[in-house]
Amino acid sequence: MPVDPQSPALPTPSESATQLPAVPPAAQIPAAIPEIPADIGARIARAEARGGRVSEGLSNVGYLLGDGCAPNGFSGQVSVGRICITVPITDSSGSIFNNNSTAALLAGVNPSAATFNSVQGVAPSFNSSYVLPSTNLGSVSGTPPTNLEQAPPASGPYAPSGSTVMPVTNPPSAFLAAADNAFRTNPNLTTGGYPTASMQTKFDPAASGVVTAPGTSGPSQAFLYYDYLLNSPIILPGYAVGFVKLTENFSPLPRDRVYMNYSYFNDANFFPTRADVNRFMPGFEKTFFDGWTSIELRTPFAATLSNNQQFGPDQQNNTVSEYRDIQFGNMSLIFKTLLVERETWAITAGLQTMLPTAPNVQLGGQTMFVSQTKSIQSVYAANESVHLMPFIGSVWAPNSRFFNQALLQIDRDANGTPVYVNGNQKPGISGRQLDYAGRVFYPTFMYLSFGTGYWLYKDDTQNFTGFSPVLELHVNQALEEFCPVQYQGWQLGPNLGTVSVT
Repeated sequence: MPVDPQSPALPTPSESATQLPAVPPAAQIPAAIPEIPADIGARIARAEARGGRVSEGLSNVGYLLGDGCAPNGFSGQVSVGRICITVPITDSSGSIFNNNSTAALLAGVNPSAATFNSVQGVAPSFNSSYVLPSTNLGSVSGTPPTNLEQAPPASGPYAPSGSTVMPVTNPPSAFLAAADNAFRTNPNLTTGGYPTASMQTKFDPAASGVVTAPGTSGPSQAFLYYDYLLNSPIILPGYAVGFVKLTENFSPLPRDRVYMNYSYFNDANFFPTRADVNRFMPGFEKTFFDGWTSIELRTPFAATLSNNQQFGPDQQNNTVSEYRDIQFGNMSLIFKTLLVERETWAITAGLQTMLPTAPNVQLGGQTMFVSQTKSIQSVYAANESVHLMPFIGSVWAPNSRFFNQALLQIDRDANGTPVYVNGNQKPGISGRQLDYAGRVFYPTFMYLSFGTGYWLYKDDTQNFTGFSPVLELHVNQALEEFCPVQYQGWQLGPNLGTVSVT
């Protein structure tokens, strides 16, 4: 639009603007810089060690050293010979075994006739013309009388239709002496080569008895079985490596770590033999859920006694070999979680599962007849035992130097170790082809551990991070007795009663 040249000029924006106060230079504004702790490096290091969780009161808690569990065996008994004493019963009352009219015979049952190695095996075939398939080893002079628990069934129309077996529990001592003498001196047997101090002759009542044949004129005859037992060390699967307890290099708190433990056992006791054992245990632990839980794996192995051992008269050290090997032990999988965590204390719980990863155990021997000496497998122990071991732990650290921790654990053998024996000394069979003897169960144990320590020096930023003396107390209390398997005179498994070790 047209502008009147006489009108006053409009003010410019710069002239009409309100004057603002001067702004101080940026250099004069105080900067809000957060204070950085001087020990930030140590805090980060501790946080990394605990899966990312930073708890000032608990980050300095050390590890339990543990009390260890040495590799071991136990003193068992294996049969290296079996003799049957046969005694005809002529007294109709059954009150005695033959009063001097017929000598009792010593016989060794041939391996090919293994079915007849007990009175229960004899009974189905027994009749008036029965002959035990065996090797005659002599006779017992002046056959002594002995009482039966009951009289044999009377012959006649009311006699049983099948053979009847009656138990015999207390035969005369002369029979035991005769069997023992045959084992030690008979030239037809290999048993004479075993050291006398390691041997014992034992009557087997479970396999012995009196058999009465069916029919109107059926005879009665006693079959008494005696075993020649070797006091031998027997090692169950994993025992040669040893049981790695949870407390060994353990913290109740979840951690992130990779580690290797080494343990040396001088003259570890394998009853009665001893051997040095070098054990290694690599493992790792990984936390989850912001450090609240962790999974740990332990895989022990050792330079120790082999799982394959041999016994015989030609072996040294109580007739048992000491073959050595690198043996893998029973692996452990450990789960643990925080239940409660505060600044200076925490409570955790978890489950250790020990898995049967150690090799099966085999103990070899030989047949007792000189004329047909053959190598045999005498004992086979299959590693099937799974241990379920729940635990609860706690830590308390009132300051950055002093710490305490405790652990309570129950050890339960869920299914035991099945063991098999070659009670008939039959060659050519092995493993589960042997006679099933039973399962050896490790007794339920309670483990209680306490540990306390004080950091004399602690600096996680250095290569040498700390030094702390510790004091620990470990209680190992069996809640039930060791219960070995007894089979035809054999003893498999420790017979230690109720064990308590502190």
